[in-house]
Amino acid sequence: MMLVQRTLLLILCCAVYVTVSSQGETLLSYGDSTHGEITNRNYEIEYSVYAEAGDVVVITMTPEDDDEFRYPGILLLDDNYDVVAEAFDTYSVTLFHDVKQSANYYILATRNDGRSGEGEGEFLLTLDRARQLKSGQDICDITTSEINKHYAIRVKGKFDVWYQFNDGDFRPEVTINAIKLRGNGLDSRMALTGPSLERGSIGATVRGGEQVLLIVEISQRTWDWSDNKTANFGLRLETGEPADDVAISIVASSTINIRSGPGTQFDIVGSFKSGGQENAFARNEDGSWLKTEVGWVFGNLVEPCGEVMRLPKAE
Repeated sequence: MMLVQRTLLLILCCAVYVTVSSQGETLLSYGDSTHGEITNRNYEIEYSVYAEAGDVVVITMTPEDDDEFRYPGILLLDDNYDVVAEAFDTYSVTLFHDVKQSANYYILATRNDGRSGEGEGEFLLTLDRARQLKSGQDICDITTSEINKHYAIRVKGKFDVWYQFNDGDFRPEVTINAIKLRGNGLDSRMALTGPSLERGSIGATVRGGEQVLLIVEISQRTWDWSDNKTANFGLRLETGEPADDVAISIVASSTINIRSGPGTQFDIVGSFKSGGQENAFARNEDGSWLKTEVGWVFGNLVEPCGEVMRLPKAE
């Protein structure tokens, strides 16, 4: 009888262990933000994300109590739990990673020196993906003084990024950067900046014939930082090669429905969040409906960046 009781106790213990393990992992999607807390007992908070090859993952961790927790760190692990990227810094840290293989990945929010590190406190973790900027395609976007915008360009040979300030409360600067192999943030290569920056271009020539990944960052100038400001701007990448697809960027003025066809009689297949940005690749006959990768949106409810009628008519 005693042997049976011990066996049952062992089974119950194992069952509890599996349950706690599955609850401890939080699945994130691009655009998600989540709060957590680093303590001396729990100094690695685990999250998971599915990323596809070609995605440029952007993960930012900012302590919410900088008096006690000043040294955040991020580890990105593949599905074998091997570290593929890491970033550590003071106060705020951002990790960029060019995904080579579609798979599940794990994010560890931690602190410098892990178990032996110092400082406890709450943090905000944000998961995003750098938007791919393709040659010949116009985009319009909105940035704030608190959140930088990032765009991935894959270029070889000569290229230029054209920028235009449309309106807003502050004048962003434009930088072109490489991803640091280790460490926080980006390695700045060139900048387009100034207190009265209206428009301009920034570019270079990539030598050697190899395609490289660069990150275009739109941000507030660090020496002129202020809260609660926004800026509207436009971007265009030019490489001298024909664009693969004609497309324009559209911004939703409110949360709207995405439909399976160009009209309200078609089924709703998704939603387009207020302030969100998507590419439109085609239009209906008069340009009143625009087609995205997911489906169709009513043109009067979005702000297009570029001429709608230059889009090809959908067949």
